[in-house]
Amino acid sequence: MQNNGRVVLITSSGMTHHAIANAIAGELNLVGILIHTSASSPLPDFLTFLIRYTFTMMRGLYKQLTGDTLATKVQKIETRLEKEATEYFQGNVNYNYTDWPSGTYLYTTQNINGADSIAQLKEWRPDIGLVFGSPIIGEALISIPRFGLLNFHSSLLPEYRGTRSEFWQVLNQRYDLCGSTVHFVDKGVDTGDIVLQRQQENAAGLDPYMLRVRNVLIAVELLPLAAKLVLSGNANAQVQSTSATPTFKSSDITLEKRVQVLRLLGHRI
Repeated sequence: MQNNGRVVLITSSGMTHHAIANAIAGELNLVGILIHTSASSPLPDFLTFLIRYTFTMMRGLYKQLTGDTLATKVQKIETRLEKEATEYFQGNVNYNYTDWPSGTYLYTTQNINGADSIAQLKEWRPDIGLVFGSPIIGEALISIPRFGLLNFHSSLLPEYRGTRSEFWQVLNQRYDLCGSTVHFVDKGVDTGDIVLQRQQENAAGLDPYMLRVRNVLIAVELLPLAAKLVLSGNANAQVQSTSATPTFKSSDITLEKRVQVLRLLGHRI
């Protein structure tokens, strides 16, 4: 396979994002990383610190007076599960997860679809773009790479489009649909043609955090491989069929649903 095309990565910042970037850089000609970051606070640093400190103290006092609420109990369990998943990822990933690949140009933006992002992507002249953990990509960015954009999605598409797929799969007990998909980005949400898919093995009974990091470990392999297939002209992309599940949103995850998920996993709340 020819893998000397110019590749860009569109992503956010974090442990899994670093690992993905280093995996891509190790196998492809990664010429730049477009990194989405949250807007910074307009307040001075000392004032931001004071507000956060005051809020933390008041929240701690409230907990002492009222005792642990249901939300607090749920948060404690979720924090522990997330920590366990993080440790599992760190122990099983073969790429640097603490920093971006050395020698690769980084461009950080608060608006992934803004004029600055579009200009930077055009300057890189990519043959293909890879997307991992980014906000929804607009048409202006989609049209820039010569062969398009490939996105990682953490389910077996066309099912469980949208965000937090693993949460909904556990809630609905659909472990058979746990896995990773690399697909072309189009105007819809996770609706583009599928290049590669891989189902998770032995997923039944796992929590959403563990399912997520295991999906990312699959993506570490699938994203570079999918890019190579497209660049070499050997990709056999498949049009997605109609989905039997809706497109999910994080805003639909209520405390009641979080409790239900934890109870399904055997936690007593």
